[in-house]
Amino acid sequence: MTPRLTNGLPDPMAQTPLRILFLSGFVPPHAPIGAVRPGKLEAWWRADGHDVRTIAVSPPGAVVDQAAHPSLYYIPYAEPGRWITRIKAVLMPARTAKRASPSGAAPGPAPDATRIRKLGLTDLYRQVMQFPDRHRVWIGEAVRLALSWRREWKPDLIYSSGPPHSGQVIAARLAARLGAPWIAEMRDLWIDDPYLDRHPLLKPFHDWYARMISAHASGFVVVTEEARAGLGRFTRKPIVLSYNGYDPSDFAGMEDVPPLDPRRLTIIHAGTIYLGRRDPSPLFQAIAALGPDAAKIRCLFYSDTHGAVAALAKRLGVEASVEIRPAVPRAEILKVERQADILLECRWIDPAGDGVIPGKLFEYIGARRPILSLGSPTGEAAAIVRDNKLGLVSNDPEEIKAMLVESLAVKARLGRLPDQASGDDKFRRDTQFRKIDGLIRDVLRTPAAARAGVLQRQH
Repeated sequence: MTPRLTNGLPDPMAQTPLRILFLSGFVPPHAPIGAVRPGKLEAWWRADGHDVRTIAVSPPGAVVDQAAHPSLYYIPYAEPGRWITRIKAVLMPARTAKRASPSGAAPGPAPDATRIRKLGLTDLYRQVMQFPDRHRVWIGEAVRLALSWRREWKPDLIYSSGPPHSGQVIAARLAARLGAPWIAEMRDLWIDDPYLDRHPLLKPFHDWYARMISAHASGFVVVTEEARAGLGRFTRKPIVLSYNGYDPSDFAGMEDVPPLDPRRLTIIHAGTIYLGRRDPSPLFQAIAALGPDAAKIRCLFYSDTHGAVAALAKRLGVEASVEIRPAVPRAEILKVERQADILLECRWIDPAGDGVIPGKLFEYIGARRPILSLGSPTGEAAAIVRDNKLGLVSNDPEEIKAMLVESLAVKARLGRLPDQASGDDKFRRDTQFRKIDGLIRDVLRTPAAARAGVLQRQH
């Protein structure tokens, strides 16, 4: 291929096609509901005419239609040490129920909503079995598959997106074997991720291994400013911040959908409540303080891990206002978000989570409904909501109550709350993906010798 020139310099992204090997544990159609970004990024490159081959993990029992996705290759997956996980899954709900109803306890956050579980020997065993993560079994097979193509298809670029960060291990091995540059996208940090509990005996080795593997990357993509700063302490390679963003086309045809409930104020939480890190207590306390008007509030939680939300609602006396729903397909939850009156974002109250921006926040922005953000009042996610006037950031039940009272009045007058601004185009996916394209240009223009090097701690 001969690249076209842009401003007198080769522009690798102007090649048609650029061959990209994309490694991502989770890619639609077989992916968790929250794993949207990898599929969108893959589609973005394909729409630009690039030749993309994607290797991903196939969930147990999934039926893969290879003819429908000829450039998408799934590696069968079975979780190592999964019997330990199954035992914990049986024991955890019983412990949750026991802790969620303390005798004579005063109203406040349910224990399971704010307590971070200590790690024991079974956790150590499971984490050793699942090192570097529970998807490790796809590493060898993915490497063999990509190497089998090298005579007829060799990538110009390797791009990996994690978690699972076992994909970064695959990318590092292939970059060395194929002599191709590698960009590592870390949707969550591999080192010092506040949502990743590592046993203290294993964490030093885990962090060393992550740095050793990451040393071979030519550049990095992160999704938060704090992640960029954190990664910058260990590397001098280029790091690009590319938010998850939202896709306006996801909401096409939903501009005039009717409200989910024409009578009651509906509050939607779409996603997982992580025990010890996301707590809806301030909202429930605000609803309880409404007295008889609490009957006009309807909170829908789409999934409730271990029953913690239901137990908390009962304990605070607002179970009549709280409904637990199973997770639903993404197209359905997007419509629900558009039909809602308020979208609930639950974040960790601890500032340690200030650098985490839930991908769901950008989807909420695209839905253009008012946002109620609970958790730490500082950090990037809170700043996005506050600075762009997208809703309320608060943990104060009185402030939240005031928001509910005002919202009830507006709904009674207008039938539903007005749409919010979307924070202009800066939060759109295409705006954010162009930043990645810029990094690819820079990496492919850089001679291989200049790309070589290792992670270096900056003093």
